[in-house]
Amino acid sequence: MKVHEYMSSPVVAVPESATLEHVRNLMVKNRISRVLVVEGSKPVGIVTHRDIAKLLADGGAPWRRRPPAKQVVSRVMSRELLTVDADAEVQEASAMMLEHGISSLPVMRGEELAGIITATDLLRAYMENMEGMHRVEEVMTPQVITANPDHTLVHVLELMEKHRITRVVICEGASPVGIVTARDLSLVEVSDPVSGVKSTMLRYVRKDVPAGRARRRYVKRLSLITAGEVMSTPLITTSPEEDCATAAERMLEHGISSLPVVSDNALKGVVTKRDIIRAMAGG
Repeated sequence: MKVHEYMSSPVVAVPESATLEHVRNLMVKNRISRVLVVEGSKPVGIVTHRDIAKLLADGGAPWRRRPPAKQVVSRVMSRELLTVDADAEVQEASAMMLEHGISSLPVMRGEELAGIITATDLLRAYMENMEGMHRVEEVMTPQVITANPDHTLVHVLELMEKHRITRVVICEGASPVGIVTARDLSLVEVSDPVSGVKSTMLRYVRKDVPAGRARRRYVKRLSLITAGEVMSTPLITTSPEEDCATAAERMLEHGISSLPVVSDNALKGVVTKRDIIRAMAGG
């Protein structure tokens, strides 16, 4: 299996001066989760859904004077790009992604940009070539970061940043009911130019004396958006006994990057593209 057999080409790319609003529109239009940043025809960076979601979480940065969507790509893009040769084996690309904790690699032919290979492309390679090699329970991640539908997006963002993940499963008790991903958060419409999250101002009034006139006020901002409002539902799941090739096919069919693993209506783990890529690299 060669990289050029599974890479995507042509590549969706923008200059460093492009706005995140433009990048988000490209992501939606092309149903992709990353956009390459180029200088001429040379790749110099990449911006992902996670980068945009992280910007929303980082509401206190002093340079932020405009809403996040109006910021330029150069503010948030990752600049340290790894590339892979078009004639390399798919397993080599898998190992590189795992080693460096990334989900895509620009593909080069000599000095020319030939395409991009992503975790989704590797998932397709697994589905087409490795049926019957692994069950979900053999590769899944049993520890799952969860929240409940009433948790705010601020809380979900903090969980993603703390655990360096791109998804949080939403549960009611032990039962999973939805999922919030970095993609969901990157597409949330925001209204507050400072916090990057829709908020409301509650004005608290204090009196100098018990029967006196109200003179001093302070303001507190609270998030208006909850996980339940943006989570993806109904939830698409898998079982511990299912073949990983079938799970991969379901991810590809629905355009998702993970499947909660459910047995007897209880959450047992999660299987992600990365888990399946790890099985590919080792198998």
